[in-house]
Amino acid sequence: MVSPTSSFFIDGPAEDSGYVNVRDRADCSKYRKFVEQLWQRYYTLADTNFRTNARDDFLQRFWEMYLAVVLMERGFNLNRGEEEGPEFFVMVGSKKIWFEAIAPESGNGPDKVPNDNVYGEVYSVPTEKILLRFTNALDE
Repeated sequence: MVSPTSSFFIDGPAEDSGYVNVRDRADCSKYRKFVEQLWQRYYTLADTNFRTNARDDFLQRFWEMYLAVVLMERGFNLNRGEEEGPEFFVMVGSKKIWFEAIAPESGNGPDKVPNDNVYGEVYSVPTEKILLRFTNALDE
């Protein structure tokens, strides 16, 4: 079990550039602080590999924490599911409502949403590819 004083971020290599930027860049300190505040509220619901997985899938793990904390702040009592499957559930009366937090990825192959845009330059937004990624995420 992770202690409440453990940082969300883990030192060392990480595949997700967003994770590395928020963890390491001085100009991202306010974002790092926000993530750490979410972690202090969420850590008891996190699965055993949550922080490790965040190094490669930061947006997915961030969204899961953020969703849970917002629900807790709205008075919901969250319960952890199994290691596999939806992240958590709430009881509303006698009904169990499950939450699965997902974040679409860019994809692979010809339908991949490109990430080669240059800041300050005009480019076409690949709307169809983005919609396909959202549709695929919802389907999963």
